[in-house]
Amino acid sequence: MTNIVNYLLESAAALALFYLVHRLFIANRTPFAWQRLFLLGGIFFSALLPLFHISLSPESPLAAFPHLLLDPVVVSAGSNVESATGAFSGYSPADAGIIPSMLYYTYWAGVLAVTALLFHRIFKIIQMRRVGRTHHHGQYQLIALDRDTPTFSFFNQIFIRKEEMKDPQTRYYILSHELVHVRRLHSLDNLFAEMVSAVQWFNPFIWLLRRELKQVHEYEADRAALDRAGNVHQYTSLLFRQTFGIPHISPVNHFHSSIKKRLLMLRKSKSITDPTRALIFIPLVVALILVFACSEKTNKNEQPQKQETVTSKEAGAVSQQKDQKSKGQIDTDDVFIAVEEMPEFQGEGVAGFRRYIQQQVTYPEEAAEKGLEGNSFIKFIVNTEGVVENIEVARSSHEMLDQAAIEAIEGAPKWKPGKQDGHKVKVRFTMPVAFRLSDKQNR
Repeated sequence: MTNIVNYLLESAAALALFYLVHRLFIANRTPFAWQRLFLLGGIFFSALLPLFHISLSPESPLAAFPHLLLDPVVVSAGSNVESATGAFSGYSPADAGIIPSMLYYTYWAGVLAVTALLFHRIFKIIQMRRVGRTHHHGQYQLIALDRDTPTFSFFNQIFIRKEEMKDPQTRYYILSHELVHVRRLHSLDNLFAEMVSAVQWFNPFIWLLRRELKQVHEYEADRAALDRAGNVHQYTSLLFRQTFGIPHISPVNHFHSSIKKRLLMLRKSKSITDPTRALIFIPLVVALILVFACSEKTNKNEQPQKQETVTSKEAGAVSQQKDQKSKGQIDTDDVFIAVEEMPEFQGEGVAGFRRYIQQQVTYPEEAAEKGLEGNSFIKFIVNTEGVVENIEVARSSHEMLDQAAIEAIEGAPKWKPGKQDGHKVKVRFTMPVAFRLSDKQNR
């Protein structure tokens, strides 16, 4: 998985692009239902885009063969050993040296604040439901309120002031409008946009997209309600009569929100007949995948993918091992990648071996002085006697760093050998060792 900084930046860039394309090509030119799909699809895809990775490397046709890549060991020049996942998960800025700690904690404080505000608003809606008088009407619930609160809907609950229920015509228009929100699940859209906003709170484009989505909801509801009511003058008069200055409650749809724009769209909506504009979503998605998700080569600053290119000889061995297993034949000279009984290290499995290496490996002083850091991938075999042998570099970071990792693995005690069909066999592992300079040294 990409680290948190890459995730946020790629997602933010995608959100910005979707917003700009919507404003330039989609808004006010496409039917409201298609605008809604474009906005929702853009927000959803932007949240998923950084998680995609498509390798275009010509050296990877054999990468689908099975292998065993251990979790990484992280070595710091400042404190020798760090968390085993920090440099690769990317969620600890102290490990990877990506962003200052203060900025890191500020981001998570913002996430918590926006999330807390969302829960507070939902709690207010729950309180309103408790104090209001509920009328059940099959697919929805009508909740009459004494307080000065705007009419709004939240899922299948419609909140309305008692004064507005007294006039049959007003009640009819309002309910016609709010039932569109209920039936088309607009509250689900809003809740999803709110959750993405909590993650991308620092990004102005998610707030702009969320506002666009809410406006499209209102345009949809206005058009459907007006088609049902049929009287434009009475409907627009009702909008004008709504009370302004009432506190906003999110993530709900308000009947009186954005009245000026809604009146303009009521006049224009009949002429919006070009749904094909929304199909720009498809080439936009393809372009974003090509830019952010495809790569020909692993960047040294990115976490390595848990994949290892095997040689044709090793690939042939894997295929041969499958054939032998199906025939019940085992050659103890073959090197296996996964067996029925995996090797055990000191009774703690591979996790115990990782802890052992963490205690043994030391950041070379000369490498630290020269500011060298990187990820060394070391291959080794646990043979039929449980001895570590054939230690070699699968992917190099720097000769000094590679050697430090090899020396730590060379001195390892015996393992309990792996077994296949009751026979002791050789098993190959790959150990990533991440060498990271401390923040102080990086500065």
